[in-house]
Amino acid sequence: MQIEKDKSRKVTKEDIITALFVAGFLIFALIIGEFYSKIISGILVGIILLVAIVQYLRVPKEEKAKIARAIEEHDKTFIGRAIKISHYGLYLALIVGIVLWLLNEIK
Repeated sequence: MQIEKDKSRKVTKEDIITALFVAGFLIFALIIGEFYSKIISGILVGIILLVAIVQYLRVPKEEKAKIARAIEEHDKTFIGRAIKISHYGLYLALIVGIVLWLLNEIK
């Protein structure tokens, strides 16, 4: 399968400003959580997650299909397979860590 030429748009100043705003907002939420209230911090992070979900749902189906095809093509490469194997290794390490922690808590 031939990958189409990339016709994606360029990164604009608005995109950079939005990314910096989100990063600043998350840092602000972490600072609030550390010094003031974990509940308010959770609400602020929840707002960011809600906005991210809404933005994802606004992406047209054609664009989602292009992204899915690109990810599928990437998964067929050596790097894609190596990343998938490393993900499985991380999941296995996480499961082993949780089981060991639980066994330690039971004793």
